[in-house]
Amino acid sequence: MQEIVDVVENHKYSTIKAHNHIRFKVSAGEKYEDIMTYDQIVSKTEQEMDTEIFWKFNHITAHEGPLAANHRKFKGSSYNIMVEWEDGEITGEPLSIIVTDNPVTSTIYACENNLLELEGWMHFKHIAKRQKKMYT
Repeated sequence: MQEIVDVVENHKYSTIKAHNHIRFKVSAGEKYEDIMTYDQIVSKTEQEMDTEIFWKFNHITAHEGPLAANHRKFKGSSYNIMVEWEDGEITGEPLSIIVTDNPVTSTIYACENNLLELEGWMHFKHIAKRQKKMYT
């Protein structure tokens, strides 16, 4: 991931604030990668936005909640689930987001942890019933 760390203005054009005369130091990690123009940064950003990024997680390790809207860990959902990602990092993510991406894993976690009767988890019941029918 690149990060803009400084603005380098060309002395000759220091009084002209046209974006094509201003240069930026752009870093990748701990060293400077390049000095780029505004147009180059915009072009690079557009290329990166066109590339789809898929984040995959290994499993759900825990949950927290129910959380009130004024709770410091509230992220738009009454429950956060702790997700272990492919790289081993564990983060708390809103249940409503993970459910959209992976409802089956969320349902399995809800069943294994007896959460299907709790507000916020009840909508997994229909998926759990469907799975039970498939395996019987």
